[in-house]
Amino acid sequence: MNKHESTASLVELVYVSVASVDFTHQDLIEILKIARKNNYLNDISGLLLYNNKGNFIQAIEGPEKAINLLFDKIKQDQRHDQVYQLAYRPISKRCFADWQMGFKLLDDVPMPEVQGFSEFMHQDANINHFVEHKNFALELLDYFRKTNTN
Repeated sequence: MNKHESTASLVELVYVSVASVDFTHQDLIEILKIARKNNYLNDISGLLLYNNKGNFIQAIEGPEKAINLLFDKIKQDQRHDQVYQLAYRPISKRCFADWQMGFKLLDDVPMPEVQGFSEFMHQDANINHFVEHKNFALELLDYFRKTNTN
């Protein structure tokens, strides 16, 4: 159990966005270092998925107030465009409790179990694919929840 769980209601927020800049592998590592430190301080956990087309899918979970503040920052972050919230729900326990921020580069992960994944990775899909097919984005996150890949 994390430091604030007993006193705060937990929520999970899932969003997608498009990178407004070209991130290098090193850029992503630096972002993760900062995110993990800040998330630890704010009792936030989650998972970030990224592909070479610049699409992000992220699940963040933690105390409602902290999640809302973080999402407000994300929406104002100049490194993101087209930020769309796909899901927001109360949760009784965390799916990513041990991860201040898990990360996967989708281009390096074979996932035949996720219906539609290979088609998505081999076409010029954009953020609209995730927005129009919310269940697809949620299935990707669910795949990582179940396999607990870090």
